[in-house]
Amino acid sequence: MDSRGVYEASLEDGGIQRQPCLLSGYPVYSNGVSFDSGKQANKDDWQKFGRMLKAGNSQELAAILKFITQWCGNSTTFSM
Repeated sequence: MDSRGVYEASLEDGGIQRQPCLLSGYPVYSNGVSFDSGKQANKDDWQKFGRMLKAGNSQELAAILKFITQWCGNSTTFSM
């Protein structure tokens, strides 16, 4: 249970349906990163992903970023 009194990954928030983070699946609140498609990511999760991408030469992470860009478009509020 979180501070809302529900399971921490619940997208239902007192009658409000929250968007799922495209990286973690957890609800996105005011700190979201928006994409062309309308999908969102939690800013902290997106920043962690960006740091991991920049820290190493991982073909797998580069493939994930390519997939996200094809699926969701570019971030409209935050760049890596």
